[in-house]
Amino acid sequence: IALGFVQFGFVVTYLSDPLISGYTTASAVHVLVSQLKYLFGITLSQKTQPLSLIYTIVKICSRLPETNIGSLVTSIVAIVVLLLMKFLNEKFATKLLIPVPIELIMLIVSTGISFGVGLYNKFGIENVGHIPVGLKIPMLPDFSLFPDIVGNAFTIAVVGYAITISLGKLFASKHGYKVDSNQELIAIGFSNFIGSFFQCFAISASVSRSMVQESTGGNSQVASAIASFVVFIIILRAGELFQDLPKAILASIIIVNLKGMFKQFSEVRVLWRSNKVDLVTWLVTFTATILFNMDIGLAISVAFSLLTIIFRTQLSDYSILGQVYETSIYKDVSRCHQAKEIPRIKIFHSSCTVYYANADQYLETLCRKCGVDVEKLIEKKRKAIKKKQKRELKELKKAKKEKERSITVRTDMTDMSTYCSSDDYSVIAELRLTNR
Repeated sequence: IALGFVQFGFVVTYLSDPLISGYTTASAVHVLVSQLKYLFGITLSQKTQPLSLIYTIVKICSRLPETNIGSLVTSIVAIVVLLLMKFLNEKFATKLLIPVPIELIMLIVSTGISFGVGLYNKFGIENVGHIPVGLKIPMLPDFSLFPDIVGNAFTIAVVGYAITISLGKLFASKHGYKVDSNQELIAIGFSNFIGSFFQCFAISASVSRSMVQESTGGNSQVASAIASFVVFIIILRAGELFQDLPKAILASIIIVNLKGMFKQFSEVRVLWRSNKVDLVTWLVTFTATILFNMDIGLAISVAFSLLTIIFRTQLSDYSILGQVYETSIYKDVSRCHQAKEIPRIKIFHSSCTVYYANADQYLETLCRKCGVDVEKLIEKKRKAIKKKQKRELKELKKAKKEKERSITVRTDMTDMSTYCSSDDYSVIAELRLTNR
């Protein structure tokens, strides 16, 4: 809440689009791997330390012989049905008033089948199980725990905010709106503040559930309000109705709706053609998040993203501009053949601001592009200035000497006027001037 009020959301500026894309794609991989144990019907302990994703994959592969056939078949059937209905919803989107809510239909049907047939007892397909009904009585948090959890709480807050704002910017770019980063901070802060009195989990955006809602056509806050109301009803009373829901069905719904996230792998090809630095940012973010989990991966990716800013200034694009014929448009003459340089004028263009780290490179490129040795020009100018100063000094000395001579003549004239007549004075003065 405090960070939101002090406008700390500006840090989102450093979450570039490649970083968000790589981070959310890696998050989708984490979600996918976490759901595999339900698809295969195997039990697996959860780890959170670095390389835990690799550990989980290795464990799943080692326990594949223990796969529950019933869970696997249920998952395959659910995935096929979901993909088929998703395809039909997209194909007949213009003819359908609203998309077919296949996820909701599948939840209800699968719960009914599981209850009627007894899938758990006959085939060992694991169900959701007991769902507590009702809200906990609100109570004050245990403040004595604060010193022990403040470090982890800060990490969870940062990662939760990063996931929320990443998903927000992802959907914003897809549907054409803007996300207020400071408003998101305040919203998450108030949600966690209120939830703390009811012993809730830390609140953040969910990659899987957000993709489910978006892919089913929920693009506004009304959809979130309805979903929240349904969850509220389930918590109060209807939770017991879904105790027989197979976990394989839930996992299948989540995995199918992650399809949109995995489409972001196609950005690698686009970035390869457009911007190599953005491509490296995407790959570093994805790899770091996969190997070191969400918190450490986020820190590494942000640090690398900031480092690329220095790289970009060192690898700036410098060019000489020319005027496109009979227009006021100026283009790089090396790329646009229609652009011609203006005679006796060089227009040098830099794609970044000049500062101490790239000043030398800027000057070197300027000299090379313009075909002029600036140092020689500066030295030539210095010599010309020195030569001019010497000439002026010489003229100044000469003028000073002439002034001194004229003073001497006038003094001599004054002295002689005392002893000579006017005629003698004029003759002597003339002789002196002639001799001088």
